[in-house]
Amino acid sequence: MNLQRLLYLTEVADGPTLSAAARRLHISQPVLSRAIRLLERELGVSLVELRGRSLHIREDAEPIVEAARQALDAVQRISQTATRLREPVLTIAATRNHQSLLASVLPLLTARTGAAIRLRAAVGSDDVLRAIRSGRADVGFGEAVVVGDDMAATIVGEIALVLAARRGTNLPNPVELARCGPLPLVAVAERERWALLMQAIAVNGGSVKTVLEVGDRSTMLKAVEAGVGFAVGTRSVVAANPNLELFALEPPIRYQVAAIRLRHSTTAVGTLVDVLTTLDWR
Repeated sequence: MNLQRLLYLTEVADGPTLSAAARRLHISQPVLSRAIRLLERELGVSLVELRGRSLHIREDAEPIVEAARQALDAVQRISQTATRLREPVLTIAATRNHQSLLASVLPLLTARTGAAIRLRAAVGSDDVLRAIRSGRADVGFGEAVVVGDDMAATIVGEIALVLAARRGTNLPNPVELARCGPLPLVAVAERERWALLMQAIAVNGGSVKTVLEVGDRSTMLKAVEAGVGFAVGTRSVVAANPNLELFALEPPIRYQVAAIRLRHSTTAVGTLVDVLTTLDWR
C-alpha cells in the first residue's frame, strides 16, 4: 500500500477543502484527486463524498482515516528508532522544573551510557507520557505518576521542596508551615508543586497567599530577589542564585521522582534508567 496516498487521505480528512489540502501538500488539486481515486480503487471502497460543492471524507470511512494515521505514526517511529540505532542518542522528556535537575548530570549520563543525552521539554506529566508513546522521547523523568500497561515506572529518588527568599531575609530555618499565616508567594502559572504545598497546609495548618503570578521561573526568581515574596520549588531551580537563600520546610514536603519508559524498550534505554537510579536526587 502506498504510504504517500495514506498521507494524502489524512490531509483531505483535515479539510476544510480539497484545494486547502493540496496547498498544504504543495501539490495540485488534480494530482491529489487522482491519488485519492487510486487509493479507493486499491481498497475497493469509496472514501469521499460530495457535500455542497466540496468533497469530504465519508463518515463510514473515518475508521480507515484513523488507521492511516496510525500507520503513518508507526512508520515515523520506525524511522526514529533506526536513527537511534545508527547514532547512539537518547532523549529524556521532562518538565522545565525537572530539566534543571538533569542538566547538571548530562555529562555523567553520557559517560555511563555511551550515548549522547538530549533533553526534551514537556508541559506536565501527561505530555511526558505522550512524548514516550509517540517515540519523541526514550525516557521520561519527573514526578511519579500512574502509567499504562505499556509503560514501566522506576522510582529513582525523592525530592524535597524548599522556600526561596531574598538573601538576608529574617526567617527561621526550617520554616514551620503551621506558623505561616499567610506566607506571601510568587508563583508561576504552571504550578507543578502547588498541590503538594496545599495538601501539606491542609494537614498541618498554616496558609499562603499569591502576591504575584508570573509566566516563567526566571521572572519568578527576579521577583523574589526584589523582595516581592517567597517562592516554593526544588533546590536546583534556585541553588545557583547568589542573591537568594534557601529554607527547609517543616514538616518536609517531598515527592517521588521516576524514570518512565516503554516496557519493550531497548537495552540502551534500560541502561539509562539504571544509571538514573544510582544518582542522588534530593
